[in-house]
Amino acid sequence: MPLDRPLRLLKVVPYPVIPDSAGGKIRGVQLSRALARAGVDVTILTPWHPRQKPSLYEHEPFRLRQVPYPFVLPLLFTDRPLPYQYLSSFHPGLGWLAASSLRGCDIYHFEHPQFASLARRLPAAANVMYGSHIFEHDYVVQECRSEWAARVAKARVFTLERSLLERSQHVFAVSQADKERFAELYPVDAGKITVAPNGIADLRPLGTDQTRVL
Repeated sequence: MPLDRPLRLLKVVPYPVIPDSAGGKIRGVQLSRALARAGVDVTILTPWHPRQKPSLYEHEPFRLRQVPYPFVLPLLFTDRPLPYQYLSSFHPGLGWLAASSLRGCDIYHFEHPQFASLARRLPAAANVMYGSHIFEHDYVVQECRSEWAARVAKARVFTLERSLLERSQHVFAVSQADKERFAELYPVDAGKITVAPNGIADLRPLGTDQTRVL
């Protein structure tokens, strides 16, 4: 049924995105800008961080909500034996703090699997998407410095990523190889996975060969 208002999208990101100074942050922020300028009502939900000052995003076309949650483990273990993705996936009380931000949206877009527990707080009929910047399972294993760490982190990320894939109506992968790996490792229909590459948008009108680098 057509909406008589803009589509409301909540993008759930497990790290601060402003300033957008790294690959995942750049992809997420640029996508949010493009969607907002196309008429989508976009809100990004992130953990609070002192460097993520309101003055840095006050002129953005999207809204940014920071959850005032103390992510102590990743801060304590700067030179950590386990990767950030594993440590930040433990967050008792985060669902309660983020509850008000999880209401009233049409689409919930999860980036990375660390906050997969928030998807369980959504209504059963909610539209959920998982947009992976990388095949998280394999990436986390490569981040580990020992076999023990790899076993521990791999098991947790596998469980979280699988739960999001099962809950999502649609999944975005950044490459054909990632799409095939998703279908290989998880019980997910490859038909609901779309490849959305990083970096290049093919904006060619018919009859031209121009592309633009984002």
